[in-house]
Amino acid sequence: MKENLADLVDLIAGNSPVISQINNHLFSTGLIPEAVHHSVTVETAGLSPYDRANKMFSSVLATLKCHSDPNSMFSSLITALKRIELNDIASKLMENLRKKGGHVDPNLEQQTSVSEGPLQPVDVTAQSPKPQQPTITESQSSTPPTVTNYSRVATCTCILVLVLILTLAGVGVGISIRISCHSSISLNQSMEISDKQSSSALIPVPNNVSSVLLKSLNTQDPFEVTVFIASSIPPNGTQRLNETYSHVTRCTPYNVNTGDNPVYLLSGSIMNYTLTVSGLNDSKCMAQLVVYNKSSEYLACKHNSSNVVKAYCLSNDTVNHVSVMINKSAEYYVRLITDDPTISVITNITVYQVHYNTSHLITANDCEQISNDDSCTVHNDNVKQWSCSNTEWYVILQSSSNVEVEYNYKTPSHDYCALRNYLIGTLVLSIVLPLLITSGYCLGTQRGKIMTKCKKNRTRGN
Repeated sequence: MKENLADLVDLIAGNSPVISQINNHLFSTGLIPEAVHHSVTVETAGLSPYDRANKMFSSVLATLKCHSDPNSMFSSLITALKRIELNDIASKLMENLRKKGGHVDPNLEQQTSVSEGPLQPVDVTAQSPKPQQPTITESQSSTPPTVTNYSRVATCTCILVLVLILTLAGVGVGISIRISCHSSISLNQSMEISDKQSSSALIPVPNNVSSVLLKSLNTQDPFEVTVFIASSIPPNGTQRLNETYSHVTRCTPYNVNTGDNPVYLLSGSIMNYTLTVSGLNDSKCMAQLVVYNKSSEYLACKHNSSNVVKAYCLSNDTVNHVSVMINKSAEYYVRLITDDPTISVITNITVYQVHYNTSHLITANDCEQISNDDSCTVHNDNVKQWSCSNTEWYVILQSSSNVEVEYNYKTPSHDYCALRNYLIGTLVLSIVLPLLITSGYCLGTQRGKIMTKCKKNRTRGN
């Protein structure tokens, strides 16, 4: 029925004078409502003959499908067609109905056409290209809209967009996890800390590590270590330390804390030594002031090792000024080494020690006190692995006795910051790209419809 009525729309549109006649017949038999009849008859401004014909037969098809007695409506349609001498179309409708198993009133086949005026002959093939086939909704509204395949196209488009989004999201998540995955890094180091001033050592910890294991390496005397945690580097303070020496041996300790006790210095500290030497043989470097930051090198009394911080040759019969700028936080030792223990040396030492001010810090609950052979794990509950902050957190160790502490931690196997950024990018791309493709398709389709309509109007105008 749709196909036959589509052909009928084209034929009636090409014979616009009969539109009013068929409109009246259809309305009088109840095949179209008054609103459609009025629209086709009166509201013709802006409506082409094709649009008017399409309005009528869209409503006719809706009536045939929804009426309680479709047989009577079909008979009325056949009668209306024969009144304007469209016998071939009427016969074709009846034949198609019969092929589909429908019942055709024999009186309709025998009915002669009652003409209200001959239909003007028209060469249908000479008309403008056939516009889009009218499709009819089942609505019985006053102005039945044209049925299209838009709903089916929209459904297919939505499904394709959803599949594309899920595909992109799945691929993106897989790639993101793969890219952000890397080998976990384990750090295992040790450090010597403490001096008579109870100086503090600082361990910086990456922002994606939530715990640090501390272990004592002292195998002799018990020791005590106070452990703090902080979200930022504690403020620095400076104190002045003084000491004087006058005795000389072949390998004499010249530490500001006397004996073999080191001094823990932070970067920025300064060690000043003023030495007055007499009785040296000027032919070679008979006396040296040697600075160490490794206890093993210091105890071995070496002065030419690669691990020696600095060795200074002393001059005879003059005042030697030695100033050591500290660039690395560590324990520092000093010795006076000479091949001639009979020389005379008078030494004044002044050390400007930069240290951490820990008075405002809170001790770590996990490590209230570490004793010999003990270990503890410092936990930081404020670490957020998904955070992209580059800030570190810090473990501060403080002791008044000479200790060596081993510390180690392990970084995660995923860069959670990078993974988060990759996932956000994947989500945005999975949504934006399909929307751009769909928008381009819709714009192209709309442009094609406009071009088709323009061509149709130009053809009709000609």
